Amino acid sequence: MSRHSIIILLVIGTLLITSCSTTDIYLVRHAEKVDESRDPALTAAGMQRARDLKDALIRKGITDIYCSDYLRTRQTGQPLAEAIGRDMILYRPDTVLQLVPILRSLRGQHVLVVGHSNTTPALIKALTGEEEVIDHGDYDNLYLVRIRNGWFGTQTDLQRLTFGVPTPVSGSSKTMQLR
Repeated sequence: MSRHSIIILLVIGTLLITSCSTTDIYLVRHAEKVDESRDPALTAAGMQRARDLKDALIRKGITDIYCSDYLRTRQTGQPLAEAIGRDMILYRPDTVLQLVPILRSLRGQHVLVVGHSNTTPALIKALTGEEEVIDHGDYDNLYLVRIRNGWFGTQTDLQRLTFGVPTPVSGSSKTMQLR
């Protein structure tokens, strides 16, 4: 085989490998907050839930953590950010949909987005087309949006997971616990 043929095969192989990738986007609402004020901190249970989130995701290869610029979301993402040695990337909740092209452009990465009971479903809808509702007292939902980019297009699917201590929600159909 000629040197030219080997180079062509290497280029084609590299293109095939880089064009096929799976990106995992974990989405979660902030943990339990102390009150209904504009920018409250987390409760003791919320701080424990943030540690539970870290434990659930520590082996998932998270490279980036996006958090809204509110204290409760930053406190939710902080244990994992510290554990993986990364700074959180802050966004304003009213600009959450501006994350969609950024998240879609990722190739083969694993990221966490910490949001709110209204922004997390909006982001899920924009990424997957699926409707989600997070009830007021529901804090244990963890959504995984998996984007597979392949030779024949992009496939996106949604997995509904839970983590930490279950929060009771009426009419809820909880799915598997993330371990």
